[in-house]
Amino acid sequence: MSQWDQIVTEEDEGFHKKDIMEWYYIAGIFNDTSPEFEDWVFVNTFLVTQGIREFNSMWLFPTHENKVFDIGYMSLKPRSIKVSKKQVDTTYKNNFFKGFYPNYHLYFEGIDNKYIFDLKFKADAEIKWVTKKGSNEKVIRADRSSYLYDYFIPRILHEGTLTIDGKEWPVRADGYYEHVRGFVDPTETKGWLWIGTPRAEGKGKSKKLTINIGTAFNLDNTPQNQMIYFTENGKDYGSFEKYDIKILEIEKFEGADYPNKLQITSEEGSDKMDIIFTRLPSTHKVSGGRENAMIQAIFITGPCVCKGYLQWNNKKYDVNSISIGSSMYLTQIGK
Repeated sequence: MSQWDQIVTEEDEGFHKKDIMEWYYIAGIFNDTSPEFEDWVFVNTFLVTQGIREFNSMWLFPTHENKVFDIGYMSLKPRSIKVSKKQVDTTYKNNFFKGFYPNYHLYFEGIDNKYIFDLKFKADAEIKWVTKKGSNEKVIRADRSSYLYDYFIPRILHEGTLTIDGKEWPVRADGYYEHVRGFVDPTETKGWLWIGTPRAEGKGKSKKLTINIGTAFNLDNTPQNQMIYFTENGKDYGSFEKYDIKILEIEKFEGADYPNKLQITSEEGSDKMDIIFTRLPSTHKVSGGRENAMIQAIFITGPCVCKGYLQWNNKKYDVNSISIGSSMYLTQIGK
């Protein structure tokens, strides 16, 4: 694999006015620095759009409880979020996400300042562009009209503070960051699923394996584009071009089916994978639309338990950890 697709420029990290939507997604799994938050998951997004409702969301998930704290700002008017053309520089009110690879800073104040996140994080792996194998472009064309520019950092190390009702805790977390921009045509593509696992073998600094899985779906739920990337040292990436998805449990939300439990298997030469992902009860589901365009977006996110194995480069890894799984589905209102 060439190093070309692991390079990012200031312009790549900035805002791109020509695209219908641009999505900055930051997530993390807290360690035991403050034991009361051990294994809790947070997901933060800045969604910037052209003419569609924007949002600056923050969700906090206790993985051992059936609850989620929704502390973000949804359904914002277009151009509510301020952006910059170079480097990451997104702001809404006092909230911001700023930086340039490998160092970033996330600050978020929830409504009434009940929750305040102040996290600095550093990449613990190299940038990875989601591209077709052998492609000289940084773009995935999902169908005749949809396209996405998408890169991610599979493991980032957060450090900072979490303040709740005026009480401050020191926190550290393993997480991942993704930056996506482009257009998804709901007449061609149903949506996509993304699962990030920053420490696939479980806890511990010596356990470095990360796994990121993504797929787009056709309207009939068949896979459209698929990818799996994994790395241990943060530089050398392995991948599967194709994989099989077996849906073990299905849930419904506002007319959309989504997998609650699924098994992903793949085999290419001596490399193999067999992992089951199960969403936890704290999974959050939200919907929003653009009525004049008759489009509804359904976003499902939260922690998953993953168990199985990956065999790569003649080494077998036992996978037993927490993942962060997100799905976005686009539907035409009235269909």
